[in-house]
Amino acid sequence: MSTETKQKKKTASSKPTKGKKGDTDKPEKLSQSKRAGLVLPVGRISRQLKRNKYSKRIGRGAPVAVTAIVENLIAEILELAGHVTKRDGKVRVVPKHINIAIRNDEELDRLFKHVSIFSGGVMPSLLLALDKKKRAKAPEAETEKGTKKKQKEKKKAK
Repeated sequence: MSTETKQKKKTASSKPTKGKKGDTDKPEKLSQSKRAGLVLPVGRISRQLKRNKYSKRIGRGAPVAVTAIVENLIAEILELAGHVTKRDGKVRVVPKHINIAIRNDEELDRLFKHVSIFSGGVMPSLLLALDKKKRAKAPEAETEKGTKKKQKEKKKAK
């Protein structure tokens, strides 16, 4: 068979057939999310914005912008949580990793200041005064003994 006959067969079979509703030459409908190049549903966020009465009127671009912001925020949190997960030597991201990732990032911590994550645990931290290794290396604290030593050194220097 020649390439021309193969192409004719392909074009003949790829023609849309008429259904009950008539002509199918109409362009394929794309969702708002696909048009905007987003993964999260723009239509659902639009519906929630209208239902919750954040404003009397909502423009066409507002739900797209809100969806893009939320998607970007989720991507940032998951990226940081993935780094925490790898550092711990785990494969699965759990709420504890998400909590640690948020608390370690200054901007996200400010944004999620009053948010508690279920099963997130607490931030692992040690006070400098309790850590024996670091306390030995830390400069001498201003205690009575420390100030007395400094006073004696000043008198000897005079």
